[in-house]
Formats: sequence, C-alpha cells, structure tokens
Amino acid sequence: MATTEFDLTLIDGRTLHCYDTGPAALTVAWQHGTPQTGPPPQPLLALPGVRWLSVDRPGYGGSSPLPGRSVGDAAVGFRLTDVAAPVLLVHGGLDRMAPSAHSAWLASRLPVAELDLRPADGHLSIFTAAASAVDRLR
Repeated sequence: MATTEFDLTLIDGRTLHCYDTGPAALTVAWQHGTPQTGPPPQPLLALPGVRWLSVDRPGYGGSSPLPGRSVGDAAVGFRLTDVAAPVLLVHGGLDRMAPSAHSAWLASRLPVAELDLRPADGHLSIFTAAASAVDRLR
C-alpha cells in the first residue's frame, strides 16, 4: 500500500507533515506516542480495507515546532474532552518504555475511549494486536 506524504499549512502558519494511505472503508488515525514521526509501520499497512492517517508531531520530522513548547512536550493542541471520535488504545502490560498506566490515564479522560490492555505484550503490542484492533473498530 502506497503512502502519500504532504504538508498542511495550519491557520497559524506552521506546517503539519502528513501521511495518508488513501480511501478505504475504515479510516484510522495512527499515533504512536512521542516522538511520532513517519508513516504507520509496514505491518499495519498490510491490513485490508484500512485508510491510515498519521502526522509528524510538532517539532519532529517535517512538522514545525509549536511555539512555547519544546520537542519533548507531548502537546497535542486540544483538550481531550473535545475528542468526539471513538478511540481505541492498545497497550502492552509488559511495556518497559511507557507504563500501561499512561494509556489507562488517557482512556479515563477521553469521552469515548476503550483500552485494550494486553498483559503478555511489550512495547510493540500493536504488531500482534493490529488485526483484532481493526476488527474492533469496524
């Protein structure tokens, strides 16, 4: 599956570098924490019928920094309570890079969120959970 890269000019003049695999029955916004840069990983792109969207986080890759924030900040520029779309968080219980409590905290603050905690998985749990995660989103 080919991924198209393009830049969006935001209303404040900054650039948001984007990745899009094109039209499909299901659209999934891919975000793998900080730093997020680059398209979704190849194993995800092999799943049929999914349009993957992704961006370089502010200050990473081709996206402009967010004034007043360092690249180490995880600023998303919106309130979590404003997210209206359903969100599925997939997190490995054995993740030694980002504790699963992070995803539990995030899920508790999003209006429509589901946490798929995978107790036996590590940091890259999405590679073993991708197909079931997409099925849950359909």
